[in-house]
Amino acid sequence: MTIKYATHAVAKIIWRSQGELGRQMPPPGITQWAATARFTEDDEHDLFSVVLYHLEGQAKQEVNLHFFAPALVLPRLRKGAKLYITDGPKIIADTVILAVTDNTT
Repeated sequence: MTIKYATHAVAKIIWRSQGELGRQMPPPGITQWAATARFTEDDEHDLFSVVLYHLEGQAKQEVNLHFFAPALVLPRLRKGAKLYITDGPKIIADTVILAVTDNTT
């Protein structure tokens, strides 16, 4: 089942290598991925939940982001902001915000 999420931002994503992570990210065939994230300048414990997803025709290195607590994240989000995508304490991807939308639903 695919859930449709509001797009809060679009980001360029660079996944860490399979050798570094011990697995391929994102998993093959996946169009939505729930994870945690943090701003690169924040402490490793300042995490928030995010869904990363691709739309048909979207560039492979771009993802849409939906934040589960947009009121906490969006005030700090701007074009050029950098986020780490994490799985527990491990950084699995680096992102740079390309655009922020005004869709807060």
